[in-house]
Amino acid sequence: MSSTVSGPTLEQSIQTIFREFGFEKLAFHWKVVLLSAAACQGTFCLSRALSPLVFRKTYRSLSHAEQISWDAHAVSFLHCILIVILALPVRFEPHLRNDRVYGYSSHAGDVYAIACGYFLWDTIYYSKYIKEYGFGLLIHACSCFVLALFSYRPFVMYYGSIFLMFELSTPFLNAQWFMDKLGFVGEVKHKVNSGILVTIFFCVRIIYGFSSLYYLLVDIVPIAPTVPLHLLTIFGVALGCLHLLNILWFYKIFLRFQTLLTSEPVNKMKAS
Repeated sequence: MSSTVSGPTLEQSIQTIFREFGFEKLAFHWKVVLLSAAACQGTFCLSRALSPLVFRKTYRSLSHAEQISWDAHAVSFLHCILIVILALPVRFEPHLRNDRVYGYSSHAGDVYAIACGYFLWDTIYYSKYIKEYGFGLLIHACSCFVLALFSYRPFVMYYGSIFLMFELSTPFLNAQWFMDKLGFVGEVKHKVNSGILVTIFFCVRIIYGFSSLYYLLVDIVPIAPTVPLHLLTIFGVALGCLHLLNILWFYKIFLRFQTLLTSEPVNKMKAS
């Protein structure tokens, strides 16, 4: 009587690979990451197909680069709303609150996988169009992707939901961009949106962002000698880049808001 010894299943092999690279928990969420990235590309393509029909005059009057940017803003708009709704309750999960450095939650892992997939797509997008956008947005996308990825060690998952709250300002940023293209520059609703954007950006990304960074350091510093140096370096560089970019972008947004307050509505035919 012969016996056969079956090898490891595909799922077990994938888990082993992730464990070898130090992303043990990612083995349970990598499918969501890929699905999220695919959904982002699907949304981008859907915008490419529908925008010329819904916004005929405006979209078709844009340059090719502006059309690509329009579609990317559509992806960003949907993602930021979804991720804020999903990430907000994560901060209150007991597994994360009780261990803010090494805590893990399966639900949080799925939520972060959606964000990770988006930032993976975002990184590829800004890498492809780096000549059009420069390095700032690429650095932002890479930093967010790296932070989401390395949270699956697991490491500071608790703070992931906090820093995802930065996205609260993004719907107004995208709305500002779309209103610019639709010809509402200088109108009351454009100025109101700009004022809301400046306020939320400052409250969420500057005040809340830097205070949360302080509490993260309070949790990390006492145990820093036990944390791998490369992990501290990766998180330090990524978070440093994000907070510096937030300061730079707030300065630019504030200057734009000041200019809008004194501007008159642009006499441009509204295109739809």
